[in-house]
Amino acid sequence: MSLFSKLKTDNLENAEDRVGGGFKVLPTNIYNSKIKLAYAGTSASGAMNITLICDIDGQEYKETIYITNKAGENFYKKNDKKFPIPGFTLMNDICLLTTGKSLSEQDTVEKVVNVYSVDVKKEVPTKVQVLNDLIDKDISLAIQHIVEDKNVKNANGEYVPSGETREINAISKALQISTRKTVIEITSNNDASFWDKWVEAHKDKVINKVKGAKTATEPVEEEVPAKPTKSLFKK
Repeated sequence: MSLFSKLKTDNLENAEDRVGGGFKVLPTNIYNSKIKLAYAGTSASGAMNITLICDIDGQEYKETIYITNKAGENFYKKNDKKFPIPGFTLMNDICLLTTGKSLSEQDTVEKVVNVYSVDVKKEVPTKVQVLNDLIDKDISLAIQHIVEDKNVKNANGEYVPSGETREINAISKALQISTRKTVIEITSNNDASFWDKWVEAHKDKVINKVKGAKTATEPVEEEVPAKPTKSLFKK
């Protein structure tokens, strides 16, 4: 049984195609990519995630995508309706476009990969659950260049802006390379219009999400990634 078998789209409102508004940050654009690795993890709060590692023109691209909230739900509620968490929709689309199967149908295998350890503050060999069918699959990714706050932990254990910023990339949408279509365009038998509209609206733009630090804060501790575990998925 898939570790993600309970994360289905039943009773969820349909997602939409929204055009909207060492490490080398990629300019905002749509990139053809090859998936090198995808493995499951969990945050310290209990939110499930998948770390996706791709090759884009010889450069490694790595992003951790959250597919549930800390309660293990792949949806949020608004006006008594359930809407899929954006990260869940993104990973579900990637799975559908590359394997023809949804995220809930993906089987995993245990492998040892290098994962950041909070204890030793570096990457160490770690057993994780890998989505094996995604490896070496080709996918087009709409990636945005974002400037955001560098968050730190205050004395109350809350993450707050430190006053410093960082530049990151984040995947906005996945598209099929051969057709240049999104999942919605494929399932609705619509023309491939999202790609060109998204590029026209976003190419080379930088999204500023900086809020800035408030007044003086308590001694802080830098935010670090949580170690993935497989046990959360076996219910």
